[in-house]
Amino acid sequence: VSDLISKVVANSISVKRKESIKIYDPTAGSGSLLLNIGKELSKKIDSNYIEYYAQELITETYNLSRMNLVMKGIEASNIFVENSDTLENDNWLYKDNEKICFDAVVSNPPYSAHWNPEKYERDPRFNYGLAPSSKADYAFLQHGLHHLKDDGVMGIVLPHGVLFRGGEEGVIRKNLVDNNHIE
Repeated sequence: VSDLISKVVANSISVKRKESIKIYDPTAGSGSLLLNIGKELSKKIDSNYIEYYAQELITETYNLSRMNLVMKGIEASNIFVENSDTLENDNWLYKDNEKICFDAVVSNPPYSAHWNPEKYERDPRFNYGLAPSSKADYAFLQHGLHHLKDDGVMGIVLPHGVLFRGGEEGVIRKNLVDNNHIE
């Protein structure tokens, strides 16, 4: 799945007239998705122009992702990895009060994770609706979408239930489709 997502996303990104390519995984785990997409992108652009952004909640896995990026020869100046909760800590993805946006967002978030949507009623990341507290799947999707450039591409692995469940998720799904964010 990681290879397929990486190939689809990398081949969908236009590298023309770009000084660098920024890629982001908000639930990085060991960093394999980032490494795979970087490998695919380096077929189109010098690998020194690829910036790797990642966020991982579990400290041990965060350390593993940083180590994997370094061990694969990624320049330290191109690695930006944060050890924190993606949904709780979005602040690090702002520089000089400007939101950092990415050419590619890839993610395989924890399925049906619990979260507290009431804390995010005014958060601009979730303007298509708040995912239910027992299933943060659409929260992760909207977080990635919020940080995607207008011409960017996102690939995310989600449980099949996001296609069929009703309630808040049905509203979010309809809003995403109506706004042409899902292909």
